[in-house]
Amino acid sequence: MREDVCAIIVTYLPILERLEQVLLNICPQCKVVIIDNSENRDSEQIKKYSDANGCSLIVNKKNLGIAAAQNQGISFALDQGYNYVLLLDQDSIVCDGFVQKLMSFVEKDSMSVISGRAINARNRDVSNSNLKKNSFVEQRDLMSSGTLINRNALETVGVFEESLFIDCVDFEWGWRARSLGIKLILVREAYFSHAIGDGRERYEQLPSPIRHYYQTRNISHMLTRHYVPKAWKIKQLLFFVPKILKILIFGSEKRRRIGYILKGMYDFSRNRFGPLT
Repeated sequence: MREDVCAIIVTYLPILERLEQVLLNICPQCKVVIIDNSENRDSEQIKKYSDANGCSLIVNKKNLGIAAAQNQGISFALDQGYNYVLLLDQDSIVCDGFVQKLMSFVEKDSMSVISGRAINARNRDVSNSNLKKNSFVEQRDLMSSGTLINRNALETVGVFEESLFIDCVDFEWGWRARSLGIKLILVREAYFSHAIGDGRERYEQLPSPIRHYYQTRNISHMLTRHYVPKAWKIKQLLFFVPKILKILIFGSEKRRRIGYILKGMYDFSRNRFGPLT
């Protein structure tokens, strides 16, 4: 077990059987702190899993958002003297030796942010196809799950932007880090199985309707920021209309989804952040 690494897992209405497997895989590898945003529904069972696996647990009793919860975990880890934090989603099951594989790369490049590969339910790498020929690759952006960040990088970049609540939180932090000269590195040998939102496979299904609000609002804010990559901005603008068409053709609850998109655009125009009210 790595004594200098603390994994941070944020829970919100998790699939409990999946969470149990997540903990069984990561707890032998490093210290774990769970930040529970579950609004009490699953808190008792999450506490049982936490106690059984020797985790620390912070219970918020309401959904504070992914950024605020991750910042709580970071504060806990740094206060406890850990030099590295590992961010994991509640459904990310890491491979054997995952932490050590990331740390082996850190020893070569101590300031970079290091992440492992995400593997979907079809056993496909959804992180970066260039890793088929390379042991590692520098990334433009990284999702938070599977990412190892050292104390010095956190002190340089700062913590996650809580006002975003959810969506773009991980990308925004990574772009901020890159603007300060910190590299984002993806490592081939370290990998984890992962699902995006609502247990659906990455990139293959629409998210829950309310996520359209946060995506629309936060992407709009990202389009205004100078450190966000221009290629990413162009892609978001080009794909906005096809996204609407996809909802209208394939989506359930079409009216509700479009309503959330319009609400996201309105709140962006009013410079509103935080949870939807």
